[in-house]
Amino acid sequence: MEVIWDDKAFIAFNKILDYISKDSPKSASKIADKVIETFNKIAKHPFIYPADKYKRNNTNLYRAFNLYRIRISYKVEESRILVVRCRHTSQLPLYY
Repeated sequence: MEVIWDDKAFIAFNKILDYISKDSPKSASKIADKVIETFNKIAKHPFIYPADKYKRNNTNLYRAFNLYRIRISYKVEESRILVVRCRHTSQLPLYY
């Protein structure tokens, strides 16, 4: 399956990486690599992570995982994975 990022999720992820890279470019690169690796696994096994508990009326197509204090949510669609949300876990959880 193809992995596609929603514009807002992609911008949020890059803002997090930019913030981290101010102190440690190496850490930011490591996180980016790990997220790519994780989505390579998700592309093969879309339901590997649990349903997103912050998605209202979730039909279990919205899934989420935490990685290095970053919470990334995605939707499993028929032929692709859509990354819908990216937030640092220090932020208050928001339902969507």
